[in-house]
Amino acid sequence: MVGAIPREQIEARLRDSLTASLARLARDYVDVYILHGYIIPDGWQATTRPRALPHIAVEYSTYRDIVIPVFESLMASGKISAFGITAASTQVTNLAAVENSPAPALVQRIANVLDSLGNMAITEETAKSREVIQVSKAQGVGVMGIRAVAAGALATAIDRVVKSDSAEAKDFARAEQFRHLAVWIRRLRNSPTATRCLCREWIQWCLASKTDTNCSRVCRQKLSLVSPTMK
Repeated sequence: MVGAIPREQIEARLRDSLTASLARLARDYVDVYILHGYIIPDGWQATTRPRALPHIAVEYSTYRDIVIPVFESLMASGKISAFGITAASTQVTNLAAVENSPAPALVQRIANVLDSLGNMAITEETAKSREVIQVSKAQGVGVMGIRAVAAGALATAIDRVVKSDSAEAKDFARAEQFRHLAVWIRRLRNSPTATRCLCREWIQWCLASKTDTNCSRVCRQKLSLVSPTMK
């Protein structure tokens, strides 16, 4: 992260960080150098995390004018093969970073069934992870999915103590039907119809099928609990 660093010191920070990482890895280059943190609109202050923002975010103009040229210089020198970013900020900067040239080779983006940023959120905007993923794909930018189990909210239990009003606790409550679905799938593995019913194509057929088979009824019932549109 380079948020709290004066613009004139960013290049040194990025180069020093890479040099230290290469020494630890005992390598002379890395495939991808990722800028962690958030890229925000210039002058933007409408954040839900005002104390942390100066330390974890960099303004778009700084990213464009300072960070990208450093990455390009490192690529030219053979120290890195490509650069990437974390696209978890405001949607306008998430998309601008992907659509404008030069674009990163990859973006880190939330990829979980709740579409939740959890405690990573810095804005009250509704997270639109799928839009970022779709635009990235259209632009030829790779996507590295992160927070696949929503910081534990999609697991059987969260492996640490969290506050009852935390984003993780709220997500854990939201994910209850997914845990029910997981239990159903585990039980289904012992069923004679397991091979068919656990097949993605078969589940899609069950949802679309007009036949009134037991399997199609169960698939529609169980999956509709998770997503009201899947009936």
